[in-house]
Amino acid sequence: MFKKTKRTYKHTKKRSKTKKNKPSSPYQVLKTEVSDLPSWYKDGLPKLKRTIKHKYKPITRNSVFQSKSMSPEDSTFRDVLYPAWVGKIPYPKKVDLIEGRLNYGLHDSGVAISRHQYLWKDHLEMMKKELPSIPKIPATKDLWTEEQKYILREFYKNTRPSFLVKHSVDGKQKSRFDLIIEQMGPYTVDSKIRENYELTTTEYLMGETLIDLKLKPHTFKLKKNTYLFHGSIVPDLDFDTLIKPIYMVSDHVYNNFIFFGLSATISLWYTAERFSKQALLQKNKSKNRGEFEAYLYVYKLTKDMEFQYIEDDIISNQTDSKFKIDCAKKACLHPQFAFHSYEQLNRARGPVELDWELTIPIDQLNKNKMKLVGKYYIDVLELLKHSSKNINQFDPISTIDFKNLID
Repeated sequence: MFKKTKRTYKHTKKRSKTKKNKPSSPYQVLKTEVSDLPSWYKDGLPKLKRTIKHKYKPITRNSVFQSKSMSPEDSTFRDVLYPAWVGKIPYPKKVDLIEGRLNYGLHDSGVAISRHQYLWKDHLEMMKKELPSIPKIPATKDLWTEEQKYILREFYKNTRPSFLVKHSVDGKQKSRFDLIIEQMGPYTVDSKIRENYELTTTEYLMGETLIDLKLKPHTFKLKKNTYLFHGSIVPDLDFDTLIKPIYMVSDHVYNNFIFFGLSATISLWYTAERFSKQALLQKNKSKNRGEFEAYLYVYKLTKDMEFQYIEDDIISNQTDSKFKIDCAKKACLHPQFAFHSYEQLNRARGPVELDWELTIPIDQLNKNKMKLVGKYYIDVLELLKHSSKNINQFDPISTIDFKNLID
């Protein structure tokens, strides 16, 4: 706790001088028109093997790309380059004003905590609507079965009766129980109960359980011909060589999972995270920084693919204990933020874009048939230069060289 102390200040009249603010932080960079790297990245970045020339154009979802070399040439591919809400629902500008956390791992601040996730409610609803899934992913309240609702209601009747009392919320009579059902899925609620409640010694010795919500995976299917995007630093990525690695093979491969975006946007910013991480390692400047290049791999499903939905909480992912067992056996999907750099990821601050993240166990890749349809070079330096700008201020798709690199 910090104690408030009184301070006294002596004021002396001085002539006011106009001073120009120098862009020394991402927040100040936003106020300038100069696109340049934040100072802490400049000395530690690897050398890029090449860059591409850009002619920035505003985002227009309905426009037709003029590049004849882009493959495949169809409107579906063009539309999925961006998250489904882009061009339909405004970017929530309040996100850029949210203060980041001081240390990695703290969940009481940053853009991903529950009260800030509410800013993306309409965006997530649009993403669910446009997702090519069978059936469509429903609203959070519809992920609950009647049996699960009854069990939770009985639990609160014994532990927190006040949660069942209705109050006026936005002109409607709702209880805390009603709000929990609307805002959190069964897996999330089960986890929070186990974190905040415990059995008495007598209950434990009697063999009683804290709660049993009869959890069942939320299973859906992605339709055949769905596009999947993967950003990687590997120039010739071959899934056949990825056999349960115990180390990081590419920027999206950790342990036994490989990550895909359902739009190109999140995969692009992941490569920028990987690139900027090199500068924040604070290695000896005399050491060779090496070279860096990044590629966008585009795949297409050749058959329907089953997946488990990890509910709506952005903080949750396939490594959480409540999902880890199921996600080790099949693909898992969840909403995720596309952070623009490694520093922004660590501090959980914006700008960010909400998108879909799909994880597939490596030993399942041969069962979930997909074909490579495109491979493109990414200018990660251009991405990092604009990492402090939201999607209204900078179009990340402009960093893709749409000359297909597939031999």
